[in-house]
This record gives sequence, C-alpha cells and structure tokens, in this order.
Amino acid sequence: MDLHDALTLVGAILIVALFSVFYSPVSPDDVQAPRPTVTPTPETHNTPATPTPAPPAPSIHDPVRITYTRNYLSYPVHILPSNMNVFGASDPDWQWRFKEMVAFAFLEESVGGLTETFSVPYPVWRVNSTLTATTTPQYALLQWVLVDATTGEILEGGELRHGGSMTKTVQVSCTAMYFIVHTRSADGITLSLETMADHLSP
Repeated sequence: MDLHDALTLVGAILIVALFSVFYSPVSPDDVQAPRPTVTPTPETHNTPATPTPAPPAPSIHDPVRITYTRNYLSYPVHILPSNMNVFGASDPDWQWRFKEMVAFAFLEESVGGLTETFSVPYPVWRVNSTLTATTTPQYALLQWVLVDATTGEILEGGELRHGGSMTKTVQVSCTAMYFIVHTRSADGITLSLETMADHLSP
C-alpha cells in the first residue's frame, strides 16, 4: 500500500468516527438534568401556645344556718301578734320570676323559738317558708314574724296550715333582726332567706 492509499484509509476512518460521535443516539440515562437550586428553609420549632385559663366562676358560699337563742329576754318582743291574718297570703312572685334565686341563710327546725339576731345586706330579699306535715297534716301549723331587734317593730310575717310553702318579700337591710317562730304538729319547718344570684357574685 502506497502512502496515498494509507492517507485515504486514515481519512475514511476519521470521517466514520466523527460521524458516529455526532449522529449516534444519546440514551436518556446519559443526560443529567440540571439540578434545581434549593434554598434551605431554617428549621422552626412551633411551641404550642399555652391556653389562657378562663376566669373562675363566681363563687356562691353555702347559706348560713340561723339557730334559736336562749338569750331572748333582752329582745323587745317575745310573742306573736294575736292576729296573724294581717300578713296575708304568699306574695306574688312576678318580681322573682325570671331571676335566679339563691339562699344565703336558713332556719331548719321542727319546733318554735326565737332566733339569734342577724342582719341582711341586700335591699330586697325574701323569706321562703316551708311547712312539712306528713304525720298529722290536719293539725300542722307554722307561724312566724320577723322583728326589728332594736325597735321591736314587726317587719313581716307568715302563716301556713296543713303543709306547703309561701314567700314574703322583705325590703329591710343592714338592720339587726330576729324571727319568732311557732309550730304545731310539724314534721319540719324551713325559713330560707333568698336573694338574686347577682347580689351574691363577688
């Protein structure tokens, strides 16, 4: 082979090699997609919010128990009026109908007597009296009056026969008072002193 033929062969090989490089199919695996630039997000720790405690509900104290006293000789009035009919029946409850009523003091007995003195700070309140009579209801009786401990004035009163309950509204406050109570054939009596719940809220 002469020089001319050798050069021609080398040139042909180069042309085939170049052709295979530029025109050979490229596998998708050989192509690397450009990597996206990722900006790292700073790590945050979400601390759960501490719930704010709800304000406490208004506390209503247990009612105070009123008891009978042995030292009643210094009281201005010791006995009930002769005519209890002047106090009439239960007061209408229209002024309390849509109010939440709460007892702040009570007397719970089965016999009569004179109570210790007490004072009520509320301008308007009521005495809710109850006569329990199951043994001999035909004879059962409850009579009571509320007396000003200083002047002896009778402020309010009530009478129940054969059982049941009644309410009497009182509009006397910040005054020393006491009850005179008479019972007959009673299985139990309760005088509950009540006012609106709004008055008892702190």
